[in-house]
Amino acid sequence: MSIKIKLLSTEAKLPSRAYPSDSGLDISSAEEVVIKAGDIQKVSTGISFSVPKGWEVQIRPRSGLMIRDKVIAMFGTIDCSYRGEVGVLLHNTTGNDFKVDIGDRIAQLVIAKIELWQPELVEDLDSSNRGDKGLGSTGKN
Repeated sequence: MSIKIKLLSTEAKLPSRAYPSDSGLDISSAEEVVIKAGDIQKVSTGISFSVPKGWEVQIRPRSGLMIRDKVIAMFGTIDCSYRGEVGVLLHNTTGNDFKVDIGDRIAQLVIAKIELWQPELVEDLDSSNRGDKGLGSTGKN
């Protein structure tokens, strides 16, 4: 499968994978920005997509950026109908400003098949063995 990608600036780079079997492709910054301590900022990638119908591209964090720098790429979805520039929201969780340089790998992209669904309003839901037990209901270990 291929996805058409347009480079929108001279700073933009084609997404690439580090290893042939990686499911995600790294996406890079097309601008130099400083993210203030604790802030979330949109970072330009300088690329746009044409995603086939029935698929989406997911923006996911890069583990190295999270572990090493404590900067987290926020999850995002690129729908098949979107043709604008892809931006990545980066959250600087540290107490210091964080500089992003042009060409820095800031997130990864994964494609996923989607099923279109519609909400169906009902009075009652089917019962299950879990019921309404939510966060933390299975214990720590």
